[in-house]
Amino acid sequence: MLVTRAKPINIIAFAVIISIGLILTLPAIAYGIFGAHDILVHLNWYKYFSEQLWDGELYPRWLLGMNSGLGSPTFFYYAPIPYYFTSLFYFFKFGEVSIWSQLVFSVALALIASGFTAYLWLKDLTNHKTALISAVIYMTLPYHWAIDIYYRFAFTEYWTFVWMPLILYFSRKIIKGSRLAVPGFAVSYALLVMTHLPTTLMFSAFPIFYIAFMTSKRQRLIVFTKMIIAVLLGVGLAAIYLLPAMTMQEYASLKEIATRPFFYYENNFLLEFNRLLDRSRNFVVFRVYLSILLVLMAGVFYCAFQIARKSIKKAVRRESTYWLIVAIASSFMTIPLSTPAWKLLPLLQKVQFAWRFHVVLTVATTALIATAIYSVNQIGRRFPKKTSTMGGLLLITTLFSGFIITYINIGIPNFQVEQEFLLRVDAPEYRPAWVSKEVFEQYVISQVWKDSPKAEVTTGQGSLSIQQWLPRKILLQTNATTDVELTLKQFYYPGWTARIDGTNQLPLTPSQPEGLVRLKVPRGQHQVRVTLEAGVEERLGQVISAVCVVLVLLLISGFCQVNRSVGS
Repeated sequence: MLVTRAKPINIIAFAVIISIGLILTLPAIAYGIFGAHDILVHLNWYKYFSEQLWDGELYPRWLLGMNSGLGSPTFFYYAPIPYYFTSLFYFFKFGEVSIWSQLVFSVALALIASGFTAYLWLKDLTNHKTALISAVIYMTLPYHWAIDIYYRFAFTEYWTFVWMPLILYFSRKIIKGSRLAVPGFAVSYALLVMTHLPTTLMFSAFPIFYIAFMTSKRQRLIVFTKMIIAVLLGVGLAAIYLLPAMTMQEYASLKEIATRPFFYYENNFLLEFNRLLDRSRNFVVFRVYLSILLVLMAGVFYCAFQIARKSIKKAVRRESTYWLIVAIASSFMTIPLSTPAWKLLPLLQKVQFAWRFHVVLTVATTALIATAIYSVNQIGRRFPKKTSTMGGLLLITTLFSGFIITYINIGIPNFQVEQEFLLRVDAPEYRPAWVSKEVFEQYVISQVWKDSPKAEVTTGQGSLSIQQWLPRKILLQTNATTDVELTLKQFYYPGWTARIDGTNQLPLTPSQPEGLVRLKVPRGQHQVRVTLEAGVEERLGQVISAVCVVLVLLLISGFCQVNRSVGS
């Protein structure tokens, strides 16, 4: 009977989650490109990433078309997973700006997938019906969809809402001793790392604390050992991205972010009333709304806890206590009182925006809502009607506020989008270290590319022809009566190597102040191959990830063999 009844509930859950995901992303589908903070940057990144991926480059790190064709090391540093998923829609081309339709499909996919992973996690925590209701609430909490899609278009942060519930699901499975828990956690954690590092920094401690809080002293050592193995495996799986991103930062301008007040955590606290309405600061409406949202969320999670703590099940009460602590901690990290904690944890300052802890708050509040709903049927006469009514009204107000904030931004005219694609200038933090700030301005970059060929003879007598111009691979043919110096319209970056006639290596340097690739070629006819070769960091990351993939497959294989032997 239980199995028979469970199947239609699962089908209904899938249908509801898909429907909610499509409804919430319908404005993006119908309205077109809107004025969210980072939307044009992600359009450019996705355009060149997907083009290079479908041209056969398995991991496009160097974006050939960025910066008006001068190239950019964006994906040496930026997390690639959301762009891989988005590239699945590469051939879905609708509307005046076809790239946008592909990005919208990815947005819908991520929202629906987050509903499924939340449902999977919460079903293990409560039951089918509670999990479905709570998963829908998770999808519709304003920071998840209204802020991260329609106001900020924080594309990669938005995708982390898919992986966090999955990590928590496998955390519970580790406690229960499931054989698939360790590889499942490792893969989920690797996906989080390769999606958004700031969220990884904020969230990573909470699954570990969860295990410490929810396990008995007797089983804590074995469970912690499994968790450590799972985390290390996850980091190892992500090494293909993480190792170059962490060790090659001196080659770009990432440190300049720390010098810009906008990205400093102390300038991004909420409930800072003396500065909140300061019109000289950016995004006043945004900061005011996030402060209001913080208060609403606090009311919701407090009411949810007051209901859940009356549950007759000790495990539910303990679960709700843990998530109350997480909700309070994440709320605290968004306000000025948390300044000592930020100073004590300098690595956490790389999160940049203190209000980003709304991400963790969204997860914690969802868990508290789930435990509250699950507890309602158990409480009986002790059911707190006033608290439930207040919590329900606060939740409705919170969800409704998301719909209001969604329609604040206006659309971006198509000519502005086309101009952005024409200039294709990258974010300033990805400016190669050899390129001056003055050169990296939009106007200058567009002029450098506009009136000059991709490669030219700058000194000496001779000519050249371009035989191949691909990402990280350029093939030239030179014919010179004297030694010549060539300048390529690609920004210099460590790893660029030039070889003549397939053998001898040529000296290669950055031009000043443009930071373009420059090399000297001897007289005569020569074939010159210029490639951006993988360095030690890239290759070591690939090896570590490959080893960890094998280890994960061995763990899964061992689980399957045990299952077969038990079944026989």
